[in-house]
Amino acid sequence: MKSEVITITPEMAKEMLGRNSHNRPIKWDIVNLYARMMYEGRWKLNGETIIMNGDRLLNGQKRLHACVKAGVSFTTWVVEGVDTNAFDTIDQNEVRSRGQILSIAGIPNGAKVATGLQWAQIIQAAAGKKTVTAGRNSTRLSASDLREMADGNDQITNSVRSVDVAYKRFTPIVGGPLVGLHYVLSLRDEPMLQEFMSGLAEGIGLAEGDPRLALRNRLIDRKAKRDKESMDHVCSLYVYGWNAFKEGRKLSKMMLKAGEKLPFVA
Repeated sequence: MKSEVITITPEMAKEMLGRNSHNRPIKWDIVNLYARMMYEGRWKLNGETIIMNGDRLLNGQKRLHACVKAGVSFTTWVVEGVDTNAFDTIDQNEVRSRGQILSIAGIPNGAKVATGLQWAQIIQAAAGKKTVTAGRNSTRLSASDLREMADGNDQITNSVRSVDVAYKRFTPIVGGPLVGLHYVLSLRDEPMLQEFMSGLAEGIGLAEGDPRLALRNRLIDRKAKRDKESMDHVCSLYVYGWNAFKEGRKLSKMMLKAGEKLPFVA
């Protein structure tokens, strides 16, 4: 067995992938993320290895596919001569989540910050398009993206804190998408944000037709029925409710259907 650091070109990556006969199914969202990082010059030599055994690729297919897709070379450790019987022991350790990485970097509430920033990215990038999710498209943020966005960012910290307070008062709240919306609105110093949040959390004095009451009722119904609707749809409900509140429209019931486009944020 030998190991060395080499620079793999897209042509070399294609050749190595030609020896990929019995590997795991490819997670293309991860490939797309890696490709973007390579293309932007943000990929680092991080100690992870491409593992080969003669004519078989044992580990590293996502990075190699990303290299081909990005059309740029990358530098990595390559280990040759690993016994093919060791394949089932590769990648058995749990991969650190992006939230764990933020926590390790000293950012409080790392998981909530990571989720909130990801939803903010989706809200800003996907408005007016078919609703998308963090794991299936180019809006997915890398760990390095998140660290840059979260480091010293008091506004995302405040958004997490505000939604935590609201949740303690009204437990049907689904935190992640609401943190994302709160953050997007706080970036533009939205003057009606606090009023929206307090009404949603407390429900005190809300009259029929108030969008905050309609949103509360929809969330209560969702929790009571243990609704399986996607987080995409929950995010759309929040944006839909906010827009009606911001525009002064009456809303007696949340009529947004599953699969509708994510609205632009008013």
